[in-house]
Amino acid sequence: MQDRSISRAGLACLLILSELCHSALARGISEQEFEILREANELATSGQYDAAEASVRDLLATSGISDSGRETALNTLGFILYQKDDIPGALETYKQLLNQDGVSRELRSQTAYTIAQLSSVSDDHEAALEYLMEYLEEATPTPANYVFLAQTYYSLDRYAELITPLEKGIALAEETRAPTKEAWWILLLFAGREARDPAMVARANDALMEHWPSEKRAADAVKSQLLVGDIEYTDAAMRRYVDRYPAGELLTPMHLATMSADSDSIRPLVGRGEAIDGPGGLDRTPQQ
Repeated sequence: MQDRSISRAGLACLLILSELCHSALARGISEQEFEILREANELATSGQYDAAEASVRDLLATSGISDSGRETALNTLGFILYQKDDIPGALETYKQLLNQDGVSRELRSQTAYTIAQLSSVSDDHEAALEYLMEYLEEATPTPANYVFLAQTYYSLDRYAELITPLEKGIALAEETRAPTKEAWWILLLFAGREARDPAMVARANDALMEHWPSEKRAADAVKSQLLVGDIEYTDAAMRRYVDRYPAGELLTPMHLATMSADSDSIRPLVGRGEAIDGPGGLDRTPQQ
């Protein structure tokens, strides 16, 4: 089973059933509907998903169910199916909810984001992009929302388009003093290499070395800056590597033989046309 812990956190906000049902009560859900959904929630909480699903489906089949009761029941059923790893069923259910008349703007927006997350988990990145854009039209984006959009573009091989939302997400996080994540900078590094943008690559390398330093990362900083033809930064990265890892693998005779005898020049490696790898280790799960 895929790791969907981040998506699970996002979906959880849709199934804080006490809040949802109390809100629905104010909009016309009956006490009987409320009681059925409360019991279904208790069953789901105890891991009795089949029984919880059957209870909610019985409610949905009731001819006199209220509009608010149907919305709440569909929302609850979608989450139950997700917990059962029935992603196609959960997607279908949330789409039914989105198509209901009179769904509140807030619930519509939350549901669109949930569908985007589930579509991403299902590797349907075109659908994820469609519903994510619908969500962003109504919502005030968070850093994670912007990064989710960037990761979706990455999954669609639309590398040039991922740069703007990724930089917006990082900038917003820094502005609000929220922590950034290693995967965000790895993605920015990849985007900079694809765009042959030395400044972008340098910024990503600096952040990665500041917060997640390692010998491999220091060596990669040298190589990645070299690949985009930035001799000045490559020299600086090389000096940083030598200072931190004087006996490091990058300084073996095999590696040194490929470099110029001039200590501040590695020009012979520039323009060799080495393949640019993808962002290894990039977490494609939507960040919350």
